[in-house]
Amino acid sequence: MVAVFSDIFTGGNMKKRSNYRGMEGQNPVKKLWMYIKSHIWFSLTGSMLLLFLVVVLIFQSYLKNRYFNYLMDETYGTEDAMIHASVNSLNKELENALFIGSEIAVNKQLRYDVDQVQHTSEEELIKNRLRLLNELSGINYYSSDVAAITVVMNDGTITEYGRYWTGSGYPNLWSGDSLAILDQLYSAVMENLKVREAGRYQVSEAPAFHENVHNMQMFHIALPLTGSSSALENVTAVVVVSFKLNNFMISSALQESALQDSAYRDNIAIYLTTKDGNIMYHQNPEYIGMSEEEYLADKTYVEIKQPLDYFGWVEHVVIDTENMHNEVDKLYRQGIVIYILLLFVSCIIWNLIVHTILRPVNEIGEAMSEVKAGKENRMIDIRGTNEIWQLAEQYNEMVDALYEQKKETKRHYEEKTKSIELQSKAEQKALESQINAHFLCNTLNAINYNVMESGNHEVSSLLKDLSSILQYTFSRKAREVTLGQEIEWVKQYLRLQKYRKGDQFDYKIEFPEEYSEWPCCKLFLQPFVENSIVHGFENMESGGMIKITGWEEKGRFLICVWDNGCGMPKEVCEEIKAAFEKSHELDLETQGAGIGIKNVITRMKLFFGPKFDVELESEEGVGTCFIFRLPLPRESKREEG
Repeated sequence: MVAVFSDIFTGGNMKKRSNYRGMEGQNPVKKLWMYIKSHIWFSLTGSMLLLFLVVVLIFQSYLKNRYFNYLMDETYGTEDAMIHASVNSLNKELENALFIGSEIAVNKQLRYDVDQVQHTSEEELIKNRLRLLNELSGINYYSSDVAAITVVMNDGTITEYGRYWTGSGYPNLWSGDSLAILDQLYSAVMENLKVREAGRYQVSEAPAFHENVHNMQMFHIALPLTGSSSALENVTAVVVVSFKLNNFMISSALQESALQDSAYRDNIAIYLTTKDGNIMYHQNPEYIGMSEEEYLADKTYVEIKQPLDYFGWVEHVVIDTENMHNEVDKLYRQGIVIYILLLFVSCIIWNLIVHTILRPVNEIGEAMSEVKAGKENRMIDIRGTNEIWQLAEQYNEMVDALYEQKKETKRHYEEKTKSIELQSKAEQKALESQINAHFLCNTLNAINYNVMESGNHEVSSLLKDLSSILQYTFSRKAREVTLGQEIEWVKQYLRLQKYRKGDQFDYKIEFPEEYSEWPCCKLFLQPFVENSIVHGFENMESGGMIKITGWEEKGRFLICVWDNGCGMPKEVCEEIKAAFEKSHELDLETQGAGIGIKNVITRMKLFFGPKFDVELESEEGVGTCFIFRLPLPRESKREEG
């Protein structure tokens, strides 16, 4: 690249070319434009870059949409399964919380201690309150899910024991503004007792935190303190059990899901709402207390929700589709940048390769310009052996020939002309000798395109078959092929032979698809099919039939090549069978058996091992059948090992 731009802006070898004369003194942009127009490799490179860029953009856009849809489907499926499992677990935890609260409410000792506080003298009050506090302390430690127990009496007296703040100098949970909530819970429980409602408990999601214990979220269940399971009369106190909501979230796997990596938290929001639609739990505490409507107001989302069996709570999972789009777009942009970098590197490598390839062309161009200017014996320094350097060498020979011609008289004109003609024929033969199967296949494909455009689909199909046959036959990359590839090749071969022979014969192939990937040696069916066509149907004008069938039998895979041709003489058939068992050479070309049969059988025995077997059945006037018994692939590998 540096050499190219140096050539453009400094003049370089361009000054030696007649196309660039008069460019001295022009501005660099015009020089660049002239250079681009006069070099074919710029057009090739530009076309390649444009095509590659368009393909990349289309492919990346397709991948981006597919990946987003896949990501949404996977995320939705995962979160849907998670929320079902979480809700089931959380329901069990809440049921257990109600059970714990009920056990506390029917605690006889607790009811007794409360009665003692309510009906005691001033002298005994302090001692009884201390006893009540000790009882609450003992009950509190029955379960690790309980954070505090509070008793509210009919005279407004409150006795509270908090596991994490009582005795530490911290204030009580129920103080200040929260006292109003406690009063409402007490009133609601007592009112339920009056009307004899089944649900005698009340639930409060506030206060969610203790002012000095910020990492623990709570909810509260208030129940009448009866002292037994049936004594609902004369209830004078309500017990409020404060549970650690964090423990329930961990047990239900909700908090674990909420505490994933930052990318997950950006895309997924997991929270609980109260029956009023307010957020009571969120992995981000700043949203607790906010209404769900307000929380979702500025989001583009897909929501999964499921109600709990208790308290009217609802569990939500919200997938932020806009944020997921942004993440996918970020990956898309990163992919584009990588593609552009790769494209830039590829462009540099491509330009270096093209510049190297076209170097002899530039040498030839400069030499031709000098010859045109009058320098007769301008030779090119040959520095390679590829086709273009060969062209340069031929150019040197041509210059020599032209130089010699000028010194020749008219007497040598005809002789020189004849010499040039002989040289041209030799060059033509040299070029013809370089034609190979790859060239023939490409040529057939080019012809096929023209035939397709003309609408001759039959000829097009035949050209495709012939091209595939040539590629398969001459390819040296794979000596070991699959049964499916071999059967497909035979189909194409038979189609072409059928086209040549017309009504002389027809064919039928029945081959199970499940055996298509089995390995086999290459072109092992062709000699037998050709034998049927060339020798079996030799004296037939119509009615011939070739059948190729495959099936599994007794742990072997059998392939049968059958025809209804003229059959083989008995002595020829016996000689071929003997040749299968022995390893001597066959020379049966004059007898119609085909010299390639023995070679194919030998190759198949080498490929499949000693468990390979072949059978021949033939009768004059009836037909011929070859049956190959192939071992299972795993048996072949075991024998090789």
